[in-house]
Amino acid sequence: MIDVEVTAETADLREIEDAFKEALRDGADAMAGLVMQESQGTVPVDSGSLKGSGRLVRAKYTIARVIYGGPAAPYAPHVEFNPDRRGFSFLRRALMGTARAQVTAAAAAVTARLRRLLP
Repeated sequence: MIDVEVTAETADLREIEDAFKEALRDGADAMAGLVMQESQGTVPVDSGSLKGSGRLVRAKYTIARVIYGGPAAPYAPHVEFNPDRRGFSFLRRALMGTARAQVTAAAAAVTARLRRLLP
């Protein structure tokens, strides 16, 4: 008979859990970075305010967000969601256009972070 027992200290489990969370954040950052890069090429430009308002945000309850708009470009939702406007769905097109690359980038980022756990 072969008996294998796997045990872990609570501190070890917390360290592993933290590493997984950071790995997921790395993957989400990689995905959002690709969407941001692609959307900078699909956003319509008149004055440049809308393009300049694009940014990546990490928040407490959100892993990663790509945001356009704000005081400098309050019309961003009208451009994104109005099918009669030039640039309609520029952000959605960037998201969909980079879907495969996002998966690849996220997997690479997660793998790199988790490899740091291995001795």
